[in-house]
Amino acid sequence: MISTNYPLYSVISLGNGQIAIAGGGGSSKTGVPNALEVHQLSETGSGIESEQLAHIDTASSAVMNCSAIHHHGSKAIACGMDQHCGIVNVVSASPTKGSPTKGLPTKGVRNRQAKKQSKPSEAVALTLGQKKQTDFHEKYALQKVVRFCPRLNMMSTGGADGRIRFWEYPTLKQLNVTDRLHTDDVDDLDFHPSQPLVVSVSCDKQCFVWNVNNGKNVGQLKFTKSPAGQPYKFRSCRFLPSLPGGASSAEASLVTTHSPVSLHRPPASYVCLWQATGDCKTWTEAKWVAIGKDPVSCLSCLTTKSGRFVGIGDMLGGVRILDDSLKTLYSARAVHEMFITSVALTMLPSTKATSELPVLVSVSDRCCKITRVQTAYKDTLMLLLVVVLVVGAFVIVMRMV
Repeated sequence: MISTNYPLYSVISLGNGQIAIAGGGGSSKTGVPNALEVHQLSETGSGIESEQLAHIDTASSAVMNCSAIHHHGSKAIACGMDQHCGIVNVVSASPTKGSPTKGLPTKGVRNRQAKKQSKPSEAVALTLGQKKQTDFHEKYALQKVVRFCPRLNMMSTGGADGRIRFWEYPTLKQLNVTDRLHTDDVDDLDFHPSQPLVVSVSCDKQCFVWNVNNGKNVGQLKFTKSPAGQPYKFRSCRFLPSLPGGASSAEASLVTTHSPVSLHRPPASYVCLWQATGDCKTWTEAKWVAIGKDPVSCLSCLTTKSGRFVGIGDMLGGVRILDDSLKTLYSARAVHEMFITSVALTMLPSTKATSELPVLVSVSDRCCKITRVQTAYKDTLMLLLVVVLVVGAFVIVMRMV
């Protein structure tokens, strides 16, 4: 667990066990800071530990959404700050040994102190770079989502004005903007891993596919598998690339989550796996499962050599981890006391103590928590063991009677 003195809205993986968490109190002068931090997660024999590597104050703007940028060997973070997208550069610094990291202290049950380190950690510094307005709503402009595509050296943003904008990186020159087919805020979007496409979902309950080269709409997804008469909205979307060495990434799956429009006696929420035709213009529901009645709030997907994983957070503080067949590997309610604002699946640095399965990092209010995927397997084995022992005891008792 990592605790902060400001509310957290976003968490992303930077790779190799590094995560960035961000949030703040906004422009109101309440004394609550606005900040972004980078932490290193590592696994030891006693569990997962975290170490704060860097911290930066983001002035009067809280960071509401983030995307990791890996560009020609450099690393940065695209940050949604009100109606702007700001770039925070992640710069490697000289490693330190035995000296505490500067910035706000990280609190938690297993946070590693610098004096206990057996070897120096990678030191990083955070610097504020360019800032660009990305949303132009006439009353309440706000960027709600940003994603970066390293293959195209391109960012895509969406927000309150309902349009998707495409930006060249690192110049932040606007390349294209979509028509306003979305009639409400854009909640989420993601780049296809191999095709020049972006999928977006909105508060207007619609999901569209866009060509990034010209900003034109090339398709629409319609979720038809909900219970009869129950209106549902698309809540989030992420592409799930194929396994390394497997099928072409052009055959990547799309994962979407769906929450009921009415929260009065709500039916179940759903997660759906979509497959596309060869031109990726027509998408069909390949599989869908109900995942409980708690409305979904956020989604993360990750492909590793050990499998493909889906992580979900909900409005009541619960988390769920699924495999690429949408089988639940682990679920827990009320992991957080409030709704989860962001989740990120990430792999820990490889050591003898490290599992080959990812961990799910979730943030809510002023707390960041980590959930192990392998917990599901351990819990299943323990349950089977208990069942065997109970059945065995029953058989012995019946023989004695």
